[in-house]
Amino acid sequence: HGADIIKLINISNETSILKGGTNTGFYKKNDKSFLIDPGVSLSRGFRISKFLIENHISPDYILITHGHRDHYEASISLKEVFPKTIIIGSPQFKAPNFKIDLSFCDLNLNPDFQDFEFVPLPGHTKCSTGILTPDKVFFIGDALISKELLERYPDTPIENLKEQKKSIEKIYDIVFDYAVIGHSKSIYSKKESHDLCLFNLKILKGCLD
Repeated sequence: HGADIIKLINISNETSILKGGTNTGFYKKNDKSFLIDPGVSLSRGFRISKFLIENHISPDYILITHGHRDHYEASISLKEVFPKTIIIGSPQFKAPNFKIDLSFCDLNLNPDFQDFEFVPLPGHTKCSTGILTPDKVFFIGDALISKELLERYPDTPIENLKEQKKSIEKIYDIVFDYAVIGHSKSIYSKKESHDLCLFNLKILKGCLD
């Protein structure tokens, strides 16, 4: 991912993504800016920082879907450049040598988050959480895996297979317009997300049998 070009691609209204080895969400509301899963490597964090500075954006919050390095590590360099940025994750969030500032449970009274939804999706990790922006774009992290990746690596590590199955069934029932998963070149419509849920469940069933 050494030379990925940072480019903002709009999905719906105020919700966009910065594509990369890990897809990074971006949401802007009034004067507040939010990043979701900045990705792996300090260098990606510095590249995102440069892009934000060039566009006169200072991120107020970084939201992390789960505690795997390829989703949170770039936060470290972002925080060096923007020290006031608040990093937020699940109350169960654990990662070596990395701490969040707040948990999603601390946001109930924060007006910046009144139209966000945080959906626990344990399985891939205990702390996996889906983040639904006010534009009904659902950032799922690795709670769903792309068809291409599952076909190439059917034994993708999952901490708890039964919990993962329940979380995928939960995704199927949530109201959203578009889904972004951690590692895919696609943005998924609701129908495509449903198809991907069924494909993930089929692979899981093979592991659970």
